[in-house]
Amino acid sequence: MPVFQIRNMAGLLSLVVSVLVSMALLILLPASFLMVLWNTFVFEMFHGPEISLYQGALLLGVLLVLIKMVFFPSLRIEFYAWKTNRDSLHHPDRLSNPEAFFQLLKQQKKKPQPKSKTDENQTDVNLKP
Repeated sequence: MPVFQIRNMAGLLSLVVSVLVSMALLILLPASFLMVLWNTFVFEMFHGPEISLYQGALLLGVLLVLIKMVFFPSLRIEFYAWKTNRDSLHHPDRLSNPEAFFQLLKQQKKKPQPKSKTDENQTDVNLKP
């Protein structure tokens, strides 16, 4: 006995609707549970921030990634990492060594600012016929 009999457009439509509803329930039910749990403990008991359903879904995603990383470390999730400039003031190597940070800050203050092509008192007027 088949669950869905797709013989016409109504059968296809009922299949699509049932798939969308089941996917929404798989996301919205745990997200609403986490939202209520967070708001009960953090918001009401400890007077922390209150979260909405969208933030509950984000919390669900974070928890799923953490559970995956703890219990299945052999499966890898790679996140895109931005390339950083090692000479930047905000690089972690600079922040871990305060003396190097302040030396770099002094060097950057000593650098002369490049002068613009036009003087502040001059104005360029290009008249084209």
